[in-house]
Amino acid sequence: MVLTNSMTGLSSALGSRIRDLALGQDNPDWLTDAVRREAESRKAWQDKFAAPMASRVAGTKPSLRSEQMTGTYVDPLFGKFAVVPTENEDLELHFIGSPSLNATLRHWHYDTWKLEWQEPHAWFDFGTVQFVTNNRQEVISLRFDVPNDDIFFEELEAVKE
Repeated sequence: MVLTNSMTGLSSALGSRIRDLALGQDNPDWLTDAVRREAESRKAWQDKFAAPMASRVAGTKPSLRSEQMTGTYVDPLFGKFAVVPTENEDLELHFIGSPSLNATLRHWHYDTWKLEWQEPHAWFDFGTVQFVTNNRQEVISLRFDVPNDDIFFEELEAVKE
């Protein structure tokens, strides 16, 4: 048994190598294969962020005022969110049931804001949230884009109360 707190696939190669040695088999390629897979995985991970970051449109301004975006939003599964103003005229997104996910909002482009997480997270460090409006330019919901393999933010349907 190999116990690790690693976020890589290298520990499985170590376990396989130990098993082979215990059984008298000699497969020296476990580590080589694991290093190759780890490099491929890291590249795929970085590619997840490349497209959203490259899609930023510089020089835009939000069509919404802060007071239109502030308020409480509810997702049937995840619970309540609050968008609140800060003292320096920024906005913060509070995950009421999961405060470790709270983020400061920085304008990204149009009515989309970059999530600057207030705590570091192992599986994500970049994301955006869009304020979705109806035909009367009233904010009705939040749409998340947070590339990661842990929390599926795109499944959230945070509707404004």
